[in-house]
Amino acid sequence: MLEVSQLYYSKAGKTLINNLSFTLSPGRFVCIIGDNGAGKSTLIHILSGRLQQDSGSVKIQGKEVSEYRDKPLARERSVLFQHNPQDIPFPPRLLMDISRYAWKGIQEGREVLQEQLRLLDQCQALHFIDREMLSLSGGEQQRVHLARALYQRNLETPSLILMDEPFNHLDLKHRHRAMHSLMALCSKGYTAVIVLHDLQFALQYADDVLLLKQGQLLAFGSAQNVMTAENLSHAFEIPFQVLSTSAFPFPLVFPMAHADSNDNRFSIPNTQTLQAIV
Repeated sequence: MLEVSQLYYSKAGKTLINNLSFTLSPGRFVCIIGDNGAGKSTLIHILSGRLQQDSGSVKIQGKEVSEYRDKPLARERSVLFQHNPQDIPFPPRLLMDISRYAWKGIQEGREVLQEQLRLLDQCQALHFIDREMLSLSGGEQQRVHLARALYQRNLETPSLILMDEPFNHLDLKHRHRAMHSLMALCSKGYTAVIVLHDLQFALQYADDVLLLKQGQLLAFGSAQNVMTAENLSHAFEIPFQVLSTSAFPFPLVFPMAHADSNDNRFSIPNTQTLQAIV
């Protein structure tokens, strides 16, 4: 589905992506994590074709992203960027229609329109489908944009879904709903790649995790293999504890304060203490 090889990107003399290589198979749910400045958003922009790398290769379905024209590229990957326009003067229904511009004359009809309504309902945005976007709260607008990005995808053949911090402004309930929606699509063969700050969500939901530090690939693989206390402590430069227990079907991650903190509220409990708490 996606092949990245020896990717480099710099801006204003600073290297933001440094010799990055990985391959994603169809049907995988992948989270990109790392601290601020790790290159997460830059990577999504390059994978989507919005930015051109200095060197290296990015292929979707075996074809270089730079070789796609706009409409064919829009049919191969759908994108939700971190920052979306906040001054859209028309309703969600029209925004959803616009997101399908690349499919005009290819995938149309009653079933496509039913998918639009289904996605808005799934994102709990159906009840304001005809209200102006300007009248919606930040969280309501984000739910519409999430539905819009999912609606852009190829509805017949599994394709690539790229999202940069898609849960901005969303409360916990809607974050969980969105993660379940992405998991459901991946079970049908779609590949989702999302930038995520919530480490517990990544451990709970992701098949694979791509851990970045200063533009370099620190680790890539299954969530539990990548998100170890050692890797997370190195990436975020604060101590972590990661606890696996039979009480939960997924590990629990505990970020702590710096080790030299004098506040005992941030002291690092040992594994035995954590297990006793759980």
